[in-house]
Amino acid sequence: HSCDPNVAVRIHDDKQGFDFVALKPIEEGALVTFNYLTTEWTMQAPFRCLCGAERCFGEINGLMNQPADRQAELLPVCSPAVQELARRHAEEQRRLAKAKRGDVLFTGVTADDLVFGATPEQCFMRAAGRRLRHSTTPTTVFVEGRIVAMQDLAPGFELTIDMRLLRYTMPAPLGGFATMSRAEQDELMLYTEPEVRAEASAAGFTVGSRSALIRIEPNGGMGEAGFAACAIAPGTPVFSCRGLVMPVCTMYTICMTPESHLLFGDGAQCLAHSCDPNVAVRIHDDKQGFDFVALKPIEEGALVTFNYLTTEWTMQAPFRCLCGAERCFGEINGLMNQPADRQAELLPVCSPAVQELARRHAEEQRRLAKAKRGDVLFTGVTADDLVFGATPEQCFMRAAGRRLRHSTTPTTVFVEGRIVAMQDLAPGFELTIDMRLLRYTMPAPLGGFATMSRAEQDELMLYTEPEVRAEASAAGFTVGSRSALIRIEPNGGMGEAGFAACAIAPGTPVFSCRGLVMPVCTMYTICMTPESHLLFGDGAQCLAHSCDPNV
Repeated sequence: HSCDPNVAVRIHDDKQGFDFVALKPIEEGALVTFNYLTTEWTMQAPFRCLCGAERCFGEINGLMNQPADRQAELLPVCSPAVQELARRHAEEQRRLAKAKRGDVLFTGVTADDLVFGATPEQCFMRAAGRRLRHSTTPTTVFVEGRIVAMQDLAPGFELTIDMRLLRYTMPAPLGGFATMSRAEQDELMLYTEPEVRAEASAAGFTVGSRSALIRIEPNGGMGEAGFAACAIAPGTPVFSCRGLVMPVCTMYTICMTPESHLLFGDGAQCLAHSCDPNVAVRIHDDKQGFDFVALKPIEEGALVTFNYLTTEWTMQAPFRCLCGAERCFGEINGLMNQPADRQAELLPVCSPAVQELARRHAEEQRRLAKAKRGDVLFTGVTADDLVFGATPEQCFMRAAGRRLRHSTTPTTVFVEGRIVAMQDLAPGFELTIDMRLLRYTMPAPLGGFATMSRAEQDELMLYTEPEVRAEASAAGFTVGSRSALIRIEPNGGMGEAGFAACAIAPGTPVFSCRGLVMPVCTMYTICMTPESHLLFGDGAQCLAHSCDPNV
C-alpha cells in the first residue's frame, strides 16, 4: 500500500478478475504500490500507514472510515464497487440524518469489537459495518444489542459513543466505567449494560438518589431499593423521572405509550415491586417522563414500591413475587400474562399505555377466537425462548409477544416458524403448546420428545421440527406404519422408506392419510388445494419419490 501509489486496480468487465496498471513511470527496483483505499470500502485488517506521502491518509481502514473531504478526494479514482458502496452509504446517511433522539439506528449489534488507541480520540467501536469513535458527548448509546440515537441527528453528523459505558474496566486510555467521576457515574449509570451494573455493585458502587424524599439502601438479596427518607403524605410526588424514550422495552424501562419506553435512572430504577404498593406511576402529558406519586401515607424508613403490572403489558425480565400481599399476583410477567379476572381487577389503575395495549389485545383475541383448525395465528416465530418451571404447568414458550403454556392437549402447534391452530378456537380460549415437540431432549420436568411414550411419538412425530426428527433417528427411533400393507425400513443413505409387506393388487388403497390442513407448504406436506396443504404422518411420510411410481 501507498497513499501515493504507482499502480492502480482495473476491474475486468466480467467482475471475475482485475489488472494492476502502472499510473506513472516506475524505475527498475522501485517498490510497486497501490492505494488499498481505492478498492476497499471496509477492511478486515486495518493498519497505520507509514508511507510518508505528503497527503498520507493515516489509518488505512477502508474508505468508509476516512473523513468526508478525503473520501471526496479519492472517490473518482476508486473501483466501481467502492463508488457504489459510497453511493449506498450516502443514501443511508441521508436516512440516518432524519433520526430523532431515541430512534434505533442499528440492531443485532455486539459490543465486543473495541479498539483502543494511544489517546481517547483514537479509540473506537466497530459496529454495524461502521466505526463509532469514542466521545464523552456521544451521539449514540449501546442498549442491549442496539445502537440508539442520543440526540436528533442532522446532515454532517458523526456517529460517536461513550465506550466507557460498555465495560466496568478497560485498557488505557479510557479505563472504563470504574474510572469515571462519581458525578458521571450517577448521571450515566442508566446507559450502562447489565454486566457493568453488576460489576459496579460488586465493587461497592451504591446508587444515588436525586429525590430528597427517597434514600437508596441495600435490600438483602434483592439488591438496592428505595426507602422513605421522611414521612410522605398521599399525593406527594416522590420522584420525577426523565430519560431516553425508545421504541424498545428492556428490563430497565417503563412503558410510556404502546410504542415507546423510557430508560430512566437517578435512583428511581431501584424502586421495588409490590402487589400492594404505596406509590403509583403518573405519565407526563408529553410522554417523555413520569412521576412516582404516593398512594397512601408512607412512614419514614418504609420500603417504597409500585406495582410493575400497572405499567408493563409484557416484561423482559419476569420474576416470582415474594411481597406477601393477600392478593399477590404471583408471577410478575406483564399484565398480559395475568388471568382475565386479575387483569380486570388491576386495569382501572394501570397506565394509559397498558390500558390501550389491553384494548388492542382484546380486539386481537376476538379475531383469534374465529380461527379454525389449521389457521396460521402468528408468523416469524422462533422456538428459542422456552421457560421451564418446577412443574409442567409452570413451563411455557414465549412467542409473538405472548406466553404459550405447555399442555399435552395443546390448542396450537409450532410449524417451521409459525404458530398454527390445532383446533377451532372460541371465546375464552387459551393458547397452549406441547413444548416436548420442540426439542428431542430438554430440562425437567418435560424431558422432550425422547421421554414420550412410543405411542405418543408415533402419533405426534408429524408435528415435530426437522431437527427433532433427525435427532430421534440418530438415537435409533424408527417410524411406525399404520398400514398393514406397508412396513417402514432403512433405505441406505435415503433414511427410512416404505416397502410392501405383502403382494398388493392394482387399485388397492395402501394408506389412508389425515392430518393438519394448513394454508402453507412445508417439506412434509402434500398440496390438497391451490390454497391448502396437508401435514401428515403415520408412516406415510416415508414413501419415497420415483419417476416411475407404483402408487
